[in-house]
Amino acid sequence: MEVQRTTTEGKSVISDSIKLTYSISTKGEKKEILGEVRKDDEIVGRFNASNNGIIGFSLQEENNLSTNDINLIFQQFMKDIEIDL
Repeated sequence: MEVQRTTTEGKSVISDSIKLTYSISTKGEKKEILGEVRKDDEIVGRFNASNNGIIGFSLQEENNLSTNDINLIFQQFMKDIEIDL
């Protein structure tokens, strides 16, 4: 059997109500991270990154996140992709 792709899941907790959930896929040398920003278990944003340097980060309108929340989320996302990519 030839393994085509390996997927791992992860989570970072920003606060009691805000979490980042990850799906990390590896295929050979290629690594991709897809994820969601969750507030009170509702999806309020999405992000992605790959080891070729492409990064995407978006939040839904009316996401009820403060400026401080957004800063903490983005900082944690950047720390997490440093570790995983």
